[in-house]
Formats: sequence, structure tokens, C-alpha cells
Amino acid sequence: SVRSFTAASAQRQIITMAASGGGSDKALRIAIVSNDKCKPKKCRQECKKSCPVVRMGKMCIEVTPASKLAFISEDLCIGCGICVKKCPFEAISIINLPKNLDNHTT
Repeated sequence: SVRSFTAASAQRQIITMAASGGGSDKALRIAIVSNDKCKPKKCRQECKKSCPVVRMGKMCIEVTPASKLAFISEDLCIGCGICVKKCPFEAISIINLPKNLDNHTT
């Protein structure tokens, strides 16, 4: 389930995850964009405006002029789920990835 975060608690989560090397040993939560649902020209890019990582000055969510779609950085995303709740087109979801992805691929 996706927990609700305030900007302050999300900032604490970022600091905690950075200090511990990225969170738990089992899985990494990241947000992904469904390209067929993302319509940044029809919204006010609420995902980007509400992202606590973006608010701290890092480009976690960008809307690229070439593709005209939102792009979420796997390296910067903390998996807080705020963008999922803010997207009016339900184009963003949270997935769990193994922390050591190289060991889990075939």
C-alpha cells in the first residue's frame, strides 16, 4: 500500500534512505509512468510540482520537450507515492524492484 507523506516527512525519508544506503535490503520502490496515459499538456504537471525530491532541487520528475511525457528518475525516486495520488490521469504507479537487480535478472 502507498503511505501518505507530507513534504517534511518525505524529506526525512530521503535523508534516512540516503544515510542507510537506499532503504531496505529487499526491495526498492520506484514510480513509473504509463506512456499511453501521461498527458502533461492537459494537466498542470501536478506530479512534478508535488514531488518532494523535486522540491528539494533535484530533477526527479521531468517533462521532456522531445517526448512530451513525464520521466521519473529511477535513481532519485524515493517511492513515496505522492505523484501517484496527484496525477489526474492515473498514469503513474509504484513498483517494487529487488535492491540488487543484477542478481535477479536472467
